[in-house]
Amino acid sequence: MKGLILAAVTAIVLACGGPSGPPAGHVTRAEFGPTWPLTVDGGDLRCEGGAIVFRTPDGKDYGVNGLASTYADIGPIWAPDPKGITPKMDISPLIRAGQKLCP
Repeated sequence: MKGLILAAVTAIVLACGGPSGPPAGHVTRAEFGPTWPLTVDGGDLRCEGGAIVFRTPDGKDYGVNGLASTYADIGPIWAPDPKGITPKMDISPLIRAGQKLCP
C-alpha cells in the first residue's frame, strides 16, 4: 500500500513539474531575434493552467496572456513597436512559446 501511495505522489509531483512548480523555459532576445517583444534581454517562461507567465532575472512574474491576469501587468516591460504601427510589439510569439510548456 505504501508503495502505491508513493508512486501516486511521485506521479503528481512529476506532472506538476517537480517541487519547484510547472516546467519553465528560458527565453532570450537572441533566440527570438527581431520578434522579441520585451525590453529585458531574457527570462523564464512557464504555463500554469493556461496562464503564460514570464519571470524576469530579478524574480518578478508578469502575466503574458489574459489567463495570467492575477500576475503583474506586463506593460512596463512590453517593448514599443519600433515601426510605430501599433503601440506595442506583437507579443504572440512569446505566448506561443509559453503554450508549448502547457501540459
